[in-house]
Amino acid sequence: MKPHEEESLQLVTNEPGSFLNSRNLRKKIWRFHLTPSHSAHKTSWLDGLRGLASLSIIAYHWSGYVLRDSDIAYGTPESDMSSSLLQLPVIRLLYAGPANVCLFFVISGYVLSVKPVELMRRSKGCEKDSEMLQSFSSSISRRFVRLYLPAWASTVIPFLYHYLNMRHHLGIDRMESSNCWGEYEAAFATVKPVIVSRNPPSDSSFVQQLGHLTVANYNMTAILSSSSRPRIELENPYNNVLWTIPLEYRASLLLFMVQIAVVQFEHRYAMAVIVGLMGYSIIADRMDMLLFLGGFAIAMVQPWFASLEQKLARTTDWSIIYNTALWCGFAIGLWLGSYPGVYAQTSPGFRFISTWIPPTWTWRTYWWTSCSALLNVFCVSQLAVLRRLLSKPLCLYIGRISFSIYVIHWFLMEFVGNLSLYFFTWATSNLDRHNKVLYAVGFTFSLSLVYTAVICCAHVFWTVVDAPSSRFSTWLVQRLRRKLHHSRAAEP
Repeated sequence: MKPHEEESLQLVTNEPGSFLNSRNLRKKIWRFHLTPSHSAHKTSWLDGLRGLASLSIIAYHWSGYVLRDSDIAYGTPESDMSSSLLQLPVIRLLYAGPANVCLFFVISGYVLSVKPVELMRRSKGCEKDSEMLQSFSSSISRRFVRLYLPAWASTVIPFLYHYLNMRHHLGIDRMESSNCWGEYEAAFATVKPVIVSRNPPSDSSFVQQLGHLTVANYNMTAILSSSSRPRIELENPYNNVLWTIPLEYRASLLLFMVQIAVVQFEHRYAMAVIVGLMGYSIIADRMDMLLFLGGFAIAMVQPWFASLEQKLARTTDWSIIYNTALWCGFAIGLWLGSYPGVYAQTSPGFRFISTWIPPTWTWRTYWWTSCSALLNVFCVSQLAVLRRLLSKPLCLYIGRISFSIYVIHWFLMEFVGNLSLYFFTWATSNLDRHNKVLYAVGFTFSLSLVYTAVICCAHVFWTVVDAPSSRFSTWLVQRLRRKLHHSRAAEP
């Protein structure tokens, strides 16, 4: 990020605890406005899109607390719990986890490809080659620290939480083992947290618990896993959502390798290589690689479509046709992103496309959500209206702390979510134990508290851990580069 970009997006404050002041927080959020001359940060809308995806992932994990039918397809005859309005296409995107995980991967591939694509479009020369070498060296060197340091830091508080056996002391384990709201079991399924297994041990000594944490964090570095569905073997019991971090890192390294290989190719040959590797990723059943390469491909074609849009703008009829096609593509992408995880093969509409999933693709739910993420990112990149909406200050603020939101929300959902869900649903249902509206009110209050806690804690985590990790990775690379430069200069 350039210095003026960092200044325009700066959120860190020197006043301790000032994020709790609503007036100060509003000022910080509104400082995310881009200046008119700020043409270098043309991808700010990606931050807004990433922010919305992170909020939707919270809702997806939260739905496991009360809705056993959250993944069931709407209208399927194979289940008697397929008539909820929340199961309808597009509405399901409010809590669609797979679709938003895919969106994260495409956005990462796009962002990591913007600068290499700009370098590819410049004229050749020694200066360009030197700049490319420095850019790739810096990106590859910083990537590990940038991803893993915040991820590992997010396991510290859960480590203490489990070591002190707070689940037992707070009664959370008893909430999981008993049905606290049996009156509503038929309508809302069993109300209990999604975290019912894969919890770390809580009866060990401090050294044993620390050793278990160390092994769990080390296992996250297994980026050469041969499994096509590595979620289980890469899942960290102290923070179950960290299974995506090794996939992000592995796909990033592959993306950098491809960029280095094609950076001096002609545009058409580079695109042929990228599309060929995307096809190979489908055959090899590698969702992460497909989506990162897809982000690279979108970044490659973006300049061409931008010039096409300028040409079509001179003719009103063609401009209308072009924008209509983009909006239709965006609508199709939203529908594909609503692909349900259960009984899609018997659901109206989805039953037809469920037979079109490649036979090599074992993680079947993620095929159409992957297609949705690629299509939506491309369409949004061409639709100025959506880009402006996603570049609003609040969207940029949520996008800025989205990584922090992602890595800390799981623990907060178990801690804050369990207690608040128990209290609010108990309080409201006791007023009228047969009134589903009161139950929904209690659940809504609890969900609001979870969102508030996650955003506030994510702001703190971003200020204390995430942003310093980014600065540390940059400082470390610059420091090593200077040492290498001086050592070479000292050679005879």
